[in-house]
Amino acid sequence: GLHLTLNSEWRFYRWGPCADRKDVPGLIDKLGFLHDSTVTTALRGTGEQVEKELRAQVERALALGMKPSHLDSHMGTCFARPDFIEAYIRVAKHYGLPAFILQPSDRLVARLRAEGQPITHKHIEVMTNYEGPKCD
Repeated sequence: GLHLTLNSEWRFYRWGPCADRKDVPGLIDKLGFLHDSTVTTALRGTGEQVEKELRAQVERALALGMKPSHLDSHMGTCFARPDFIEAYIRVAKHYGLPAFILQPSDRLVARLRAEGQPITHKHIEVMTNYEGPKCD
């Protein structure tokens, strides 16, 4: 699978976006790297920028001759906001790839909220209504 990355969390090993930096300004820090946390990415990025970056990552993998079996999300950042989830799903659908989608059980939602994740009704709705192939 292709592990889609919207964060560069390591202190001494950082990376930037695959998309042109001018197209994803909310996804990068002042040094041009992807943000070091999911929270910062969620606060500063947009769904449009996330979609551009995810598409750029898939395109890069395809250009390198890779044939991903599915998509998933590094650090769960694609699930940080409903518009991020929707962008992730559009990319999966566009490329005909199954997407690892969290299935929001009551237990999972309670755990994520206890960890400080702001899981909303919209998050749950988007994940539950995903009609594409799912990865378990």
